[in-house]
Amino acid sequence: MRSSTDLCDPPFSWDTLKEDQDPNSWRAQWQYYERELAASGYRLEWPDFESHENATKIRTDLPLPDNPFIPQAHEAYVACAMKEFEDWIVTMGHPFVRTATDPIGRFVLIKAVFNSSDECALLRFLRDHRAQHADPTDHTIPIFDLIDIGFMTFIVMAQWADAWPRFYTLGEFIECFRQCLEGLNFLHSNLIAHGVRDIHPENILLNHSGGYPQDDEPVPFRSLFKCCYAYIDFGLSVYLLPGSDIASCTVTSDIAGMHTPEHSATVPHNPFYSDIYQLGAVFEDALEHDAKTTTLAELIGTHAPGVYDLVYAMMADVPSERLSAGDALQWLLEIRDDVPGDILETAVSALPPRASDAEIAQDNFDNRDGEEETEPSPATNGMLGNEGSEPEQ
Repeated sequence: MRSSTDLCDPPFSWDTLKEDQDPNSWRAQWQYYERELAASGYRLEWPDFESHENATKIRTDLPLPDNPFIPQAHEAYVACAMKEFEDWIVTMGHPFVRTATDPIGRFVLIKAVFNSSDECALLRFLRDHRAQHADPTDHTIPIFDLIDIGFMTFIVMAQWADAWPRFYTLGEFIECFRQCLEGLNFLHSNLIAHGVRDIHPENILLNHSGGYPQDDEPVPFRSLFKCCYAYIDFGLSVYLLPGSDIASCTVTSDIAGMHTPEHSATVPHNPFYSDIYQLGAVFEDALEHDAKTTTLAELIGTHAPGVYDLVYAMMADVPSERLSAGDALQWLLEIRDDVPGDILETAVSALPPRASDAEIAQDNFDNRDGEEETEPSPATNGMLGNEGSEPEQ
């Protein structure tokens, strides 16, 4: 091992590494720590960012874990549900995160954090809490190791993937919502706010890898393995001391991200209330997206309309009027229990592709061929949205 003095002098200051840099410029920084990480059993991956030719194969010969949050030494960390897509895996495009393989070839992510940071202390708490309690309501990403090298700590965690392939049943949607609320309630019960404007789809992962079915393929994707959802990225989290009062916690932040009505860089606001709003916004966006592409929103409107009421209650304009995570979870469970089992398992159908506005305009233009042009009617005077009135001068 090198001396601690040497280890405090990597090629670059970590503070100077930015996401918009050429990813290859991060390589020298990580290579500086490569030997120490290898001594702990982790081999960094260096795929070509422009090609998948040099990427490492996903290992799929290991049994799936009984508990994806606490996989055993001989079990896989993720499911590869779509076998035709299990060809490759590439490094995350972020200067503080690298893909690596563990001693038996399973893929992990390693995140570098300053060992004096609040994030490092929180991740240690989450790792130790799961080891001691195995709490089934804990929906945070599995953390396998923390390796201290100089003034940095390297967090070894499961490499799960994006959680948002389309839902194939109403039950899949409600189960995703349930796990996200249960996980948020776990965090809040342990006096942790996920982060100022930091709950968004990219920070909620699913225990799979290897790709999704196409939107128009009737593949019950989430029925192919035991689906678990996990929160990641606690760099903006608030971790209160035991005995603290959540209702009195306030922060300010100018971090970009999903907006909440109360967000301000100067006026203090409560990050726990913001968490509730942001998770509601995640599912509002999911419903709006699926309303355009599948029959999910129609099924919910017919059989579980309370889901919409729940989402809107989570997104109340006045922060103190929002539901707690625990109350929101209880409401969702009541909604689920009122839906017959066969309805929960009803298949969601893909809707025909919608024409874009540009395609509609082109079709309208093409259909004018051979037709006589007409003057706009007096009611509209050629303007949309002013039916029955003259345009303002």
